[in-house]
Amino acid sequence: MADDPIKEKCHVDDGKFVRPCHWLDKATDARGNSGRERGLRVFDYSRHGVPSRTFFAIKSAEFPKALAIDFCPFCGTNISAPFTDEESAQPKDPTHDR
Repeated sequence: MADDPIKEKCHVDDGKFVRPCHWLDKATDARGNSGRERGLRVFDYSRHGVPSRTFFAIKSAEFPKALAIDFCPFCGTNISAPFTDEESAQPKDPTHDR
């Protein structure tokens, strides 16, 4: 039996860092937005040398700057938390703008 069991589902740590399932990890190209090749990429952002967020995106001819994905295409987990601030995640009160 392996020491590192297969991660069946993605999860998001601290609302900012997407930790991929086994298959998303295997399918991902870790070069971020560098290079011209197309594919599924992981983006690791840092601010002042401190990691600030991690997310996954698709880079293609139609989306050369990459298109972030909200759900893992393999396990179906919502991985949009690094893009969602707490205010926009709250349901809107329809009477608020009246």
